[in-house]
Amino acid sequence: MTTESGIYAFINTQNGKIYIGSAQNLNKREAAHLRSLRGQYHRNPYLQSAWNLYGSASFHFEILELVNDKSQLISREQFYLDKYKTFRRENGYNIRIVAGSNLGFKHSSKTQKKMSESKKGAKHPLFGKHRSKETREKISKTKKDKGIHAGKNNPMFGRRGTKSPFYKVCRSQITRDKISKGHRRRRERQEQESGQLHLF
Repeated sequence: MTTESGIYAFINTQNGKIYIGSAQNLNKREAAHLRSLRGQYHRNPYLQSAWNLYGSASFHFEILELVNDKSQLISREQFYLDKYKTFRRENGYNIRIVAGSNLGFKHSSKTQKKMSESKKGAKHPLFGKHRSKETREKISKTKKDKGIHAGKNNPMFGRRGTKSPFYKVCRSQITRDKISKGHRRRRERQEQESGQLHLF
């Protein structure tokens, strides 16, 4: 196996389905695939499931194209994704529709939960940190200058009544209390910044 860069395919010889990828070092990439598949921790659940079902003997690693200019790897990978359409389950095992992006990719509910738990409370990178008044003003000015979330740029623009994603959604009392508390804190912060906070 070559250590050169290029586009490769993992082919299931039993059903003809393909997984397409690109690598700067084809030899290392093949070894990494085999190691994770054998270890039952491959990040692609479709490929892992097929490997478990058909067995290692049913898969063949094949080089589709050597790419000397590494800056062209993604575009050449996209060429083969479009050609074989391996992101369609009847054709292959690719998850992403666009090479080098997360388009079409969705984390499992288990992974989403782990990601959520890893950023809660003190685990969050911004926990206990507060933006200075100067920083908040810069962010606000930038959004205003660029028209971010203003008028039609606001994702909720025109989405009222039956068009609203919250139409007929019944929030729990706990959720309503949290929203109310958030609004109250925001108003207090704005009054503090303007020097108009009144304590009762």
